[in-house]
Amino acid sequence: MSWRIPVSELRLIAESTDESGLSGDDWLLILATSKDGWTELAMDTEALDELGRQLADTLGATALETTLVGSRTFASNILWPADLAGRPAFVFEPFPKWQQWLTLGLRWNRQRFSVDALDALSRARS
Repeated sequence: MSWRIPVSELRLIAESTDESGLSGDDWLLILATSKDGWTELAMDTEALDELGRQLADTLGATALETTLVGSRTFASNILWPADLAGRPAFVFEPFPKWQQWLTLGLRWNRQRFSVDALDALSRARS
């Protein structure tokens, strides 16, 4: 799979974890350019450290400090913009019981941007 996101279009960088554990990638780097969606990269992706360094340098951040390694629950953390770092990037809402059969056991919640993430996504880049 090939994708490109111009750094100038980035509005939010975050990390997210889920409960997939050994059955899939459960620690993800989140790159978002708008409130309409995001791109997920497995944190064990080759060359991710280099990508993190390049993003930090380009965006003027000292580092992208991740904190969710080893988490086995649904969690998220804004990494950039720096003034929102450490705040949740997502709200995880459980499906109503009557809809849970639709997920086939793969995801038991809906994930949407948090208020802080929406704030970051609405900002103009300088």
